[in-house]
Amino acid sequence: MEKNEKLSRAERLILINQSRILEYLEPESKEDLQLHREALEAGYELDYFTHAGDLIGDPLPESECVLVSKILQMCWILQSRLAELDDLPKSPRLRVVENVGFDGNHETAHMQYAEYLVEKCGKFEDITTEYTFNSHSPRLPIYKELLKRYETELRNNLSHDPFTAEAITRILA
Repeated sequence: MEKNEKLSRAERLILINQSRILEYLEPESKEDLQLHREALEAGYELDYFTHAGDLIGDPLPESECVLVSKILQMCWILQSRLAELDDLPKSPRLRVVENVGFDGNHETAHMQYAEYLVEKCGKFEDITTEYTFNSHSPRLPIYKELLKRYETELRNNLSHDPFTAEAITRILA
């Protein structure tokens, strides 16, 4: 929601009632919730969302959700195949695949969505990561490049195993 978004009286009443309920259910957030409720009750439009910033995040577009899901699937498959190899490919990108993550400062929504998919939804159960999906450095450009190579290998090897040691080496090149 935009900071200066207009709300109808009915919407304000709904949010006021929700705030009252949450004040009892979440005592640790009671102060912020009371300020939020008071701004709504008084009609202080500028402050409607000032005290509710942590209650609702900015949306991650569907296309970015799909991208994160594809990245996780790619890494999950490659991790399982790499575990079967005796001789790992020599590539600086190997660590990016073996320890999946996104930059907590610049790719925050992607990191949080990855955590949500794995930890809350139970997808990609055995995927390995460090620092709870926070890579502490930007990885989206690297993952996008790897994903292109990965999808090329899938298309080019439909009739047989697309994840041979040679194919994985090409993906990680």
